[in-house]
Order: sequence, then structure tokens, then C-alpha cells
Amino acid sequence: MSFSIHRAFARTVLSTALLCAAAQAGAQPLKLLGATLDLPFDFKVRDSNEFASSGHRASRSVQAFEVEVTSGPHAGKVLLVQARYYAPERMPPETMTRVVREAAKTQGEKPGVRATRTLQVDGFDFHYMDGPVESTENRPQRMIVTGAVNGAIYSLSVFAPDADVLATGVGEQLQAPKLDYASLLQARARFDSEAKTAAADRALESPMGRLMLAGGIQARLVGSGVRRDAEGHPTYRSREFSLFKAGFWTLQSVVVSVGCGNDDANEYAKFVRMTDEVAETDEDERYVNPSLPEPARLAGLAGETASASGPTVSGTWRRSSVTRLAARDSGRMYLTQVERFNGSPIENALTKQLADASPTCHVDLPFGPPPPKQQGASAVGESVARLDD
Repeated sequence: MSFSIHRAFARTVLSTALLCAAAQAGAQPLKLLGATLDLPFDFKVRDSNEFASSGHRASRSVQAFEVEVTSGPHAGKVLLVQARYYAPERMPPETMTRVVREAAKTQGEKPGVRATRTLQVDGFDFHYMDGPVESTENRPQRMIVTGAVNGAIYSLSVFAPDADVLATGVGEQLQAPKLDYASLLQARARFDSEAKTAAADRALESPMGRLMLAGGIQARLVGSGVRRDAEGHPTYRSREFSLFKAGFWTLQSVVVSVGCGNDDANEYAKFVRMTDEVAETDEDERYVNPSLPEPARLAGLAGETASASGPTVSGTWRRSSVTRLAARDSGRMYLTQVERFNGSPIENALTKQLADASPTCHVDLPFGPPPPKQQGASAVGESVARLDD
């Protein structure tokens, strides 16, 4: 799972009941964002990730399941099944259809591609491709089907350690997905519902507790992610907020990402060293000049901090400034990032709150619409009770 605020990794709503059903070993259908996919082998779900975001006049939703083959010659191999949905605002359907078609043509001409095909799914043009992919370390082979659906882009992918396991019939199933268009159309509304209570009245409800903002700062939720285990229990939770304040000379702009959950030594090290971001192939998105980690405090714990020059800010030649804070304690890890373009007073105030906070972690923050309010309690009041218990 990537913790970069520029990847939607990584990161729509699926009920715990569906996750639990998928976790049972067998060749049952796998239900995920906007689709049901029949995998041609017995499998069990190891974990899952969901991420939703909204900004720059578009919404994005990602859901991924890590599945392990449980029988046959490929038993023990671990694949990643991923669905992505990108819905820009006010984009003509024909424009998105052309974008997908041209991108598929470009991808299909890359070395090593084994097969490409254009097909129809419920009247929409989809493009299938089977071949290697450069962006994964331990799953370098991928089958993917991508289409333009009502002015949005939807893709369904299966990443694998080798092409042999994909050749068991994955491609045939991938080209015949059962799509759930109603669920896709509701993705933006689900995120907006969470956003209403996540940033309100100068308070940011983060997985590490409530952060308070000074007057004059406007804030909104721009990203929300959750990782779950095989049984559907949340094990890591993150939220990202965009903050800005209009000044006399300049606009202060800050994005803060706060996450916590079960400790993972590999993910912790990658986060502190900014491994994925420094290796980014897109020069404008790449982090440059990362510092060595230094001692720091986070959530009242002894931790580490590192900084770098972040992505190039749109419309300028300048890069943003990125500061990361991380700490580990009692089987938990706490990871935060502040990215700013101007706005150092906002960053300083947030960093102090994060450093002085108590080591609490609320992985059960609602993902999507919050639960119904109890009679006589306000949404904010419930949030305070939940974060302070």
C-alpha cells in the first residue's frame, strides 16, 4: 500500500459482509468495486485495500484484493485483483471513449504484450491487454480490461508473479465481468457523505484524533483509505485533508495525510525513506533531495522525521515541500505527511499538534457514509466521543 498523497493507490465502499464472504476459500465470485469477477481457481483473500478521493474536478475510487491460490499447480501464488474508477466532472462521454482507446493503443504497442482485444461490455467499448507491467516489484505480469462508462473510466486488473497462473483462464473471465453501474455512480456520493463529518467547524477528524485549525483556514477531506484483513476487520486507516488560507500576498496551501494501524516494518521503512516517491518515473511527481531520517516526536512517542522537495505544483515551476513524521509503538505504526506550497504557519501548527497528541489509533473511523446518529446526539458529538475514548 502506498502512503503517498499523490496515489490513490492505492485506496469505494464495500460492506464487511462481502469481504467476509470473499475470504472463504473456494472458486466463488470475487465482489469488488463495481464488478463481480469469477476467478478460475480456488482462492482465499489475504487482505484488501480501498481508497477514495475527490479533487481537481474529478473523483477517484480504488479497491484491491490480495488473493492466494489454494489448490492446483499454482497453489501458494499470490495475485492482486484491482478495480479503479475515475470520474471527471463535465467530461463528454465521447472524449473519455477516445482517451481510453488511444491509451489502449499505446499500451498495446509496448514490448512483451502477449494479447490485445477490443470488446463490448453492456454496450460500452472495453480494451483488454495481457502483458508485463513495470510498476510492480513482485507481480510483474498483468491482465487488464479498461473502458469508458458514461463519461468515466473503469478498469479491472489482475497482477500476478508470472504469466502461467494468468493463463489458467483469468483472461477469459476478465473479459466477461459482471458490472454494477449503480455502485459506480454512487461512489462520489459516498465519499462526499464521509467528507461532511470529517472536516467541519475547524476540526479535522483524523485516525489519530481530532486536529483543530486556526481561524480563516478552509479545509476539506480529499482522500480516505482503509486496509482490511481477510475477515474484513480494519487494520490501517488514513485520511487526507486539503487546507488553504488566503493571505494578503500569497495563498497558503497545505495537504496533510494522517494514518495509523498495525505495524509493518517494511511499509514503515518505505514511508520514512520515501522509497516509492523517489523512484517515481514521472519527473513532475517524483520526490527529490530527500533528507536522512532524524529523531522527532509523533503522538507523544519517540519517532523519526524526514523531508524532501515534492511534486511540481501545477501552474508553477516550483516544487512543494514535504515533511514526514513516523513512530512505532506496541504493535502500531503512526505515519503522517504534510505537503505545503507556502503555508509554513499552518504546517507548524499541525506538526505541533501531531507531535503532542496521545498515541491513539482509530482504524474503525467510518469509510463512506457515517453510521446513523443516535437520538439526541450530533454527528460532531459522536465523533468526539469516538476519538477520545
